[in-house]
Amino acid sequence: MQLGFVSAILADQSLEQVLAFAADEGFSCVELMCWPPGRADRRYAGVTHLDVTDFTDETAAGIQDLLRIHRVNISALVTTRTHSTGIRTPDARVRSPD
Repeated sequence: MQLGFVSAILADQSLEQVLAFAADEGFSCVELMCWPPGRADRRYAGVTHLDVTDFTDETAAGIQDLLRIHRVNISALVTTRTHSTGIRTPDARVRSPD
């Protein structure tokens, strides 16, 4: 079993700081907040540790390097829809209705 936390609790920290905290405190994984950057309209909305609106191969490589350095895994990506209606997929047969 792996123990982790949702990165929203460290809203003012950078991704590298979140991963360093996780490693220092003995956590093996983190649920990363991926809300679109911007103003929060409710608690934890707007917290962005992984900006998926401008995600590139270079971004992915940098994140993989940070994960390797800190020996922490990503357990989930928390998006605007993950907690409100379920994880989204382009497959209409699988996804939750709006």
